Amino acid sequence: MKICFDHILGFGKIEHIDLIFSEPYGIIEPKDDKDSLLNEGWIPWNDKWYNVRSVRINIDNYKPTTKVRKKHKEISSYFYPISNIDDEIVSQVREVYLNRNRFTDRISLHSIKTNCTHYFQFEHQGEIKGFTFCKVFDKSLISFQFYQNFTTKLSLGSISQHYECLMAKDLNKQYVYLLSGYETSCKYKSNYYGMEWWTGQEWSTDYNLYNELCDRDSVIEVKNYENIRTN
Repeated sequence: MKICFDHILGFGKIEHIDLIFSEPYGIIEPKDDKDSLLNEGWIPWNDKWYNVRSVRINIDNYKPTTKVRKKHKEISSYFYPISNIDDEIVSQVREVYLNRNRFTDRISLHSIKTNCTHYFQFEHQGEIKGFTFCKVFDKSLISFQFYQNFTTKLSLGSISQHYECLMAKDLNKQYVYLLSGYETSCKYKSNYYGMEWWTGQEWSTDYNLYNELCDRDSVIEVKNYENIRTN
């Protein structure tokens, strides 16, 4: 892997303090083993790989909660190649999900289709309720994005995670990667049996430390960074 640093979007302070920030990323080479890179904390997006506080589920240690085990059969799950996607239906569910959570729309549907290889479609009583978009590797499955329309009270997010793990097991995968774990909105990931997180040196199961770091992330203030990135 070739390691790169973006000093154009990056910035520095040297007049009163020493602070240098640049966005590091990796460009894979033909000889690179993608599953090994995932195992070292790297996550791909748009032909670049980023080393993050990655979160994954070890399939050997995964088991559903009692609630998920009881409820998941009420949801039908279908696993399709990304080429089967219906843009209009996904856009409708996506809009409801973003508005309900007041999330900023930072990932386009085009980017999802470009970066993912498959998706789960979830239905309840014959109606489409949500989607999860993922990418399949030799030994791993990456869960990139989940959307739901909130018209059912069946804990679809947890049920989606359960189906991802079941599919990974059926495909003989070792891990389901859940992208990064930052801020309080990612604390729920420590509730999954088999969850591990990347410290930068090793995979940890210290959930208390993980949640403390997520809490710390949310109280750190970053001012004017968006202006720096866009100017």
